[in-house]
Amino acid sequence: MATWIAWLEVGPHAVRSHECAGEGWTLHPIETGRLTFITDHGDHHRIPGVTVHQLKDLLPAHVVDVEGMPTTTVARTIVDLAAVVSFERLARVVENGVNEKVTTDDAIAAVVHDVTRRGKRGANKLRRVLAARTPGEPVPDSVLERMLLGALRAAGLADPVPQFPHPGRHPGKGLVDYAYPHATLILEADGRRWHQRMADLKRDRARDNEAARAGWQTVRFMHEELESDPDDVGLAVVETLAHRAVA
Repeated sequence: MATWIAWLEVGPHAVRSHECAGEGWTLHPIETGRLTFITDHGDHHRIPGVTVHQLKDLLPAHVVDVEGMPTTTVARTIVDLAAVVSFERLARVVENGVNEKVTTDDAIAAVVHDVTRRGKRGANKLRRVLAARTPGEPVPDSVLERMLLGALRAAGLADPVPQFPHPGRHPGKGLVDYAYPHATLILEADGRRWHQRMADLKRDRARDNEAARAGWQTVRFMHEELESDPDDVGLAVVETLAHRAVA
């Protein structure tokens, strides 16, 4: 009841998060009894006993409805906890969450990837935790190709052109995974493990910016997305192509 009262006091845009969400997801070991929320608005008033984090990096995919209350997903909850707990405790939270099958290393890494460019507090700590757990090997290109093409075909789309020359000036003879030239749209299927993505983030961003300067949009799909929600991958490309056609 206290959580509901606090949520209503903070306002309809509030999302249960951090320790409060972690307790709801039975993550452990964390401090229980905390009333913690995220909002992107600064107009809430101070409420005794309630902690409100004003964050602008909370994406729709990071929030789920739990019995009527917006709550951060397990993976996003762990990413937020990284900012407020020690390295040792964070490592135990991740290990217990994965072992109890309420989340996965890849799901957590995907959220880290979402917020890294925004300088998320605690992200470096969480990357170190994940690096110690999952060195991993990249997913073969042939597997990614089948997964992405399957998602596109299921959405009723024609096959994109594979191994298309990168349109930017600086990548030289570099190739992109797939392209729809008529819509100047690049599709990249990313099978690297999360730690390699982080290492290559600057390079990837430079390639995408170069393509944008030439009028091309780049959409990147991670292996986790292709595996867990191919329908949404196909829909994302359908909707992007529709906007490119209008433009």
